[in-house]
Amino acid sequence: MESVIGFSVSDIDEYSLEGQLIIWNTIFAFASSMALKVAILLDIPDILARAGPEATLSSEQISAELPSKEPKADYLKRILRFLAVKKIFSETAVENSFGVKEWRYGLTNASKWLVKENNDLCLAPMAVMQLDKVTQAPWHHVNECVLEGGDAFERANGTGIWNYASVEHVEGDMFQSVPSADAIMMKVQLLLIVFWISLLKTFMMDYARLG
Repeated sequence: MESVIGFSVSDIDEYSLEGQLIIWNTIFAFASSMALKVAILLDIPDILARAGPEATLSSEQISAELPSKEPKADYLKRILRFLAVKKIFSETAVENSFGVKEWRYGLTNASKWLVKENNDLCLAPMAVMQLDKVTQAPWHHVNECVLEGGDAFERANGTGIWNYASVEHVEGDMFQSVPSADAIMMKVQLLLIVFWISLLKTFMMDYARLG
């Protein structure tokens, strides 16, 4: 049966499969940022940092440091291995005392930026804020903004981004729960986000006029 894109299932070649791979990778791109958020919320970078500058720990050792009576080390291992592929953590295979190979994880130049203790330039608060449901929700309304205009953040959350950060929604200041240096960095990054959103909105308006 001929499809509308010019080929049938029987004659798919490597080029069309490569195109499909691009689509699958794009669909599941969210998994990287969500896994990163999990690691931050579990304080894994700090657990590794407290073990020593060049220390590596197994998923069992890391899970033993979590605030849970029955942490799931196997579940954690999947997250760690995924993030190791993304170069967030290092991954080394070593033999334990029983001669069994186990994977150990350590900090990389990337995850060092997520250590909260004694780190004035920690990016963890920014990452958590960017990956929060409040800041992710506007992306589900961008198509509406393309068709009808308006602000995606306001469509998703019922008010503008600056008003959301006011007393009305988060007890005075959405940055008050993080150290001052982190708050400064977060505010700068938020300004950049607003700038790029405004630039995108201007581009779409210009494109609409030209069209």
